Amino acid sequence: MQSWWKKASASPKSRGTRASARFFEGGAQFFQKLRRVYKREVASFDDVARVLRAAADIWRDSSSNVRYFLRTCSQWGTTELFRQISLFNTEYQTGFDPGSLAFSLRIHHDFGEHKADQLMPLALKILMKSQHPDGTWSTPSPFVLDPHTGSGVYVANLEIANAVLRIIRNTQPYEYFPNMKRIYTVAPTSTMRVAGWKKPSTLSANWTLMFGVFTAGGVKVISTIVT
Repeated sequence: MQSWWKKASASPKSRGTRASARFFEGGAQFFQKLRRVYKREVASFDDVARVLRAAADIWRDSSSNVRYFLRTCSQWGTTELFRQISLFNTEYQTGFDPGSLAFSLRIHHDFGEHKADQLMPLALKILMKSQHPDGTWSTPSPFVLDPHTGSGVYVANLEIANAVLRIIRNTQPYEYFPNMKRIYTVAPTSTMRVAGWKKPSTLSANWTLMFGVFTAGGVKVISTIVT
């Protein structure tokens, strides 16, 4: 496996592959350190205690590094959040993407160290204002695009809703209750062909399962608001 991730790391094929390789490289280094510690000779309980303390130090250092990288990487979410808010307030809203707004808002909510008091309520307000009457959002571009293959990942409307469910529940549940109720009740029961949704007659088993998972989350939030 070590030769695989070295090859993947050097490959220019895709940024995602290189990122995955770096992840596995970091994991390999961590487990190699643990392996060296656990291979030490032990002849007494004191030796066992020293080995366990050394292993605990490795786990603690690794945890500290993870927290540091999370703080560093999550800064992108706050920067993107400001950018999407700015794009929404331009005349033609060129480049505004509700999917990017929702995910950057969730990143900022979960990992941001300095949460601006007015930033999250403003972002939520913009996201709900950009929602269509059928409970969907327009996503003009893929959330992730591979420039080499042209393949992209487009965000589903349920993923946008799921990204902000916890934020709404913890901050402004009553204000956005109609928006959440719309996406979790109107869309799945409608027999009309509305934007962003499949007709009930064409729902596959996988789609139904996925919808059930997200609907369960929505019902939980809605029930929390009502009670």
